[in-house]
Amino acid sequence: KGLRHLKFCLELYEYQVKNGRKFLHEHPQGAWSWKLKMVQKVAELPGVITELGDQCVFGQTAEGPDGKIGLVRKATTWMTNDEFIAEAVGKTCPNRAKPRDACVHQHVELINGRAQAAEAYPERLCLAIMRALRESMRSNRMLGALEEGYHVEEPEADMSEFYDEITGALLDNAKVRTARAEEIEFLE
Repeated sequence: KGLRHLKFCLELYEYQVKNGRKFLHEHPQGAWSWKLKMVQKVAELPGVITELGDQCVFGQTAEGPDGKIGLVRKATTWMTNDEFIAEAVGKTCPNRAKPRDACVHQHVELINGRAQAAEAYPERLCLAIMRALRESMRSNRMLGALEEGYHVEEPEADMSEFYDEITGALLDNAKVRTARAEEIEFLE
């Protein structure tokens, strides 16, 4: 059953690439699936990138043998045809470049039933993927002004003064707020 699902996903990825669309796939770094010919075939398609990323960088945690919550490296290989997403997920643990006695932080090992706690992506990883997707869509002009808008992770804009985009003239605050309320009502 697992191989059928993987084969189906890989066929979808090929379709996405051939039709100028994007995909994102992941499996643990050492997973046997990365050696399968059908996976390697997709990895070799034009524009497809594979990146190694460690999930501790995004705050992946699990309970250690001492009962304390600690970071989990969870080395993950990502495959995508979107350079923005590849860059976002391809972040590795700073410990990789350091000797064991100079590590920046310790990792909880995913043994003795601890792996299940790290099956869900950490929120920061999900946000990084979504930001990268939005940036990719902006750069490919797939988002218009109405779709881009403000987002939860962005700071709120200063709405105390409004200026005309063309002339730069200061506008009447009350009229601008009334006009915005009408636009929002129309969109809803």
